[in-house]
Amino acid sequence: MDKKIKTTELTIFGIVQGVGFRWATIQVAKEMGISGWVQNKPDGSVKIIAQGKPIPLAQFIMTTNVKLS
Repeated sequence: MDKKIKTTELTIFGIVQGVGFRWATIQVAKEMGISGWVQNKPDGSVKIIAQGKPIPLAQFIMTTNVKLS
């Protein structure tokens, strides 16, 4: 099992500002053991830097792109 820590940068577009997206993303990340940060961007998108073990990180990416956006 790969225990290396991976880091990824995501940019999420759509209706993601002013709707609790950052808060929800942080809650999901905490539940999955993912660290990092979430930031609103001037163009209306949200930037996410996420770090964790490969499998939970992949699950976080899928959850963020599918359920939260």
